[in-house]
Amino acid sequence: MDNKSQTENKFYYFYLIGFFLILALPLFTISPWFSPAAWGKTIIFRIIFSVLIFLFVYQALYKKIANKFSAIKNLLPFWLLITLWGVFLLATIFSLDPYYSFWESPLRAGGFLNFSFYIFFAVLAFLILRKQDWRKIWLFTIFIGVLVSIIAVFQQYNIFGKIIIPYAGRPPSTMGGPIFLGLYLVLLVFVTLSFFLKEKEIKKKLFYFSALLLFLYVILITGSRAAYFGLLVGFFYFILAWQKSFFPLKKKNLLSVLKTLLTLLLIISAYGIYYLNTHPNLPNYLQESKIFQGFSNRLSINLILEDPRFSAWIISLEAIKERPILGYGPENFSIAFDKHYDPSLPYITKTWGNWYDKAHNFLFDIAVTAGIPALIIFISLFAVLFWGLQKVKEKQIENSLICHGIQATFFGYLTANLFGFDVFSTYLILFLIIGYSLSLIKNNESY
Repeated sequence: MDNKSQTENKFYYFYLIGFFLILALPLFTISPWFSPAAWGKTIIFRIIFSVLIFLFVYQALYKKIANKFSAIKNLLPFWLLITLWGVFLLATIFSLDPYYSFWESPLRAGGFLNFSFYIFFAVLAFLILRKQDWRKIWLFTIFIGVLVSIIAVFQQYNIFGKIIIPYAGRPPSTMGGPIFLGLYLVLLVFVTLSFFLKEKEIKKKLFYFSALLLFLYVILITGSRAAYFGLLVGFFYFILAWQKSFFPLKKKNLLSVLKTLLTLLLIISAYGIYYLNTHPNLPNYLQESKIFQGFSNRLSINLILEDPRFSAWIISLEAIKERPILGYGPENFSIAFDKHYDPSLPYITKTWGNWYDKAHNFLFDIAVTAGIPALIIFISLFAVLFWGLQKVKEKQIENSLICHGIQATFFGYLTANLFGFDVFSTYLILFLIIGYSLSLIKNNESY
């Protein structure tokens, strides 16, 4: 190996260490350094990633790594991602409060600056990571998800209560809230499922299977209806769009069995929700169960119908009509909400749902804060990535199952985010998936 190759390998290992450090950040939430939960993480993320960016720029200027950029020439989703960044930049410049749009607050740790770093994170992962190392990246990411889930279980059952703060209600783990924890795990479930089905080595297969069961259990105890809904839609797509090329199904006809089980699950789930809402006097062993109480309360039809989100969405529609092009500026949903607030709307009261700084719906949130064009580009990005992955499924059998899992993740994520919003950890996994998707489709000749 010549000196040039040795130097390039040193640079590459430095990148790899940086990515591992960044992907470990969802695990940490130590007061006061990581409090609020997302604030400390974003600061460390920006420090580490800035070093990686400076290194990449140095290589681009002095090491002539033009081959890194040849992959993006005709890659439509890449340019949609850059266009999305450009529209958010314009929305920040013309924001009603540009400083807040750029920095946001420690509570949410959002803002255009952090959003830019997420986009560049996806771009750098796509350009830098080698094909054989993506599996290591995902194995480590799933391992961190397992640790995050274990902390949630400890919180739920008051294990190591002197070290890990127990929660009487739904556990947030290290995410800052149970809804964010649910969305974070939805982003991991289908990728983990795909690796489990694809893996041949017994030890790794057991790890993926155990991680999958743990993720599903923790999603259950979060009580996040958005995560439940996203999970259901994701599994619905995963099974119904299953291709015979994934596995030889001629003998056992596994596909028909899975579709039958899914149909039964949907019927049982629908009846279970009906039963919970029409039979208040349940058996004592169910009423005494902490998990069942939390689960049944979250599935109350009355609680869903009285959710103030629906009123907030009506206010959002009025705000969109006023500034449809570039919106009020990233993170400025509160300005739109205050201006168009209507006290006559139901369930927005002093004690419940009285003020919103997020729309709790990605469609309204993007349209209000960055404009309808930004929303169109955002949806188009996922549509084009989905189509690109579909082409890979048709031509590259070895990657078809992974592509299928990512497509199911898109369905689950977008469905869950119809009722929530992102934080650092969910953005991190989302843009890692986007970077991985770009990597999977970049060599597809027909794309």
